[in-house]
Amino acid sequence: MLFCGVNLEKAQEACERVRAQLAAAIVEAPSGEEVRTTVSVGLAAAGATTTLENALQAADAALYRAKDRGRNRLAIAA
Repeated sequence: MLFCGVNLEKAQEACERVRAQLAAAIVEAPSGEEVRTTVSVGLAAAGATTTLENALQAADAALYRAKDRGRNRLAIAA
């Protein structure tokens, strides 16, 4: 997701809401089996001194840190 005009704190709050709602959702497969999903998020800020490409690379690296720490997490790029 890209957030325009939103500070890092508000973007983090939005991502955490999405992450929590997905983790709480239960979907029934055609077989009747319950399926649960999770999402990991890498979050990075882009601004006047950061290119979009650099921000996306930083978010991608943060995403893999979140997954390495156990999935279903959010990690913010340093």
